[in-house]
Amino acid sequence: MENTKIEELKNILNTQEKWVKVHAAEFLIWEDHEIDFVKKAYLKEEKLFDSVPQYRVGIWRVLYQAAMNKNDEDKYLHKIQAAFQSGPDSLHALETLAKLKQPISQLEPQFANQVLHAEDISSFEIYGLWNLYHDTKIDKNTILEQLLNILTDQKQSDLNKTIVAYVLRFIEIPKDVQEEILQMDLNGLSKSVQMQLLATILISFDVEGQKYEFYKQKLLSLEREPNFYSTAILALADKGLQENTNEIEKYAVRLTDSTASTYSADHHATANYAWLKYHRLIKK
Repeated sequence: MENTKIEELKNILNTQEKWVKVHAAEFLIWEDHEIDFVKKAYLKEEKLFDSVPQYRVGIWRVLYQAAMNKNDEDKYLHKIQAAFQSGPDSLHALETLAKLKQPISQLEPQFANQVLHAEDISSFEIYGLWNLYHDTKIDKNTILEQLLNILTDQKQSDLNKTIVAYVLRFIEIPKDVQEEILQMDLNGLSKSVQMQLLATILISFDVEGQKYEFYKQKLLSLEREPNFYSTAILALADKGLQENTNEIEKYAVRLTDSTASTYSADHHATANYAWLKYHRLIKK
């Protein structure tokens, strides 16, 4: 089954375009499968689409992660940084730099002040806070406090809150702040925000036993929400818990059924990645 999942990811990479292709490539890299294959495919993509805004950032992101030496890493990092500084795809570059844990503030000293004191909040400022989290000169508690303020501010849009709920799973949250978040009234959030926040809790928080099961059931109660299955399979796979096997297998079948009217190649790739990660973890 593992080989089938890998071959399907390779097929998605070969046959799909742009960000679906990027995600399939990253999933293979993250699970340490077929990295040479990914690199070869994306060197071709670089030749074809190196000047295409937005997608070129995805190409460089893949090649940075597939790099076998620091020279190649630096080459693609500099391209992404340049796109942030002067390209039409600065938002995509900023998100990518955050994911790669590369703070742009080291090149753009004024960036920290711009983000930390922004009056209007958009996805740019949120990705900016995520990016600044990786700047060792900036207090991480300040970043975390601002992210939580966005999450709890009734005036903020659901989109902003959803992005924050997603971003929180990529930063280290102290135990006392975790407890503060767990005490939030989830019913005061829209279901789309709840779903991302619950996924983050299951992935990143120190919850186990009955507490884990409580938040798992909260997430499963949102099954009718858009993108539920792709979100839930990632959340349930992350800790490699045996009790999640049934949902992992069921959701994987659902998301990889190419005959279904709701089929998405991107969700298929997500399901295969989650399946591979889950089965790797439960073997430990």
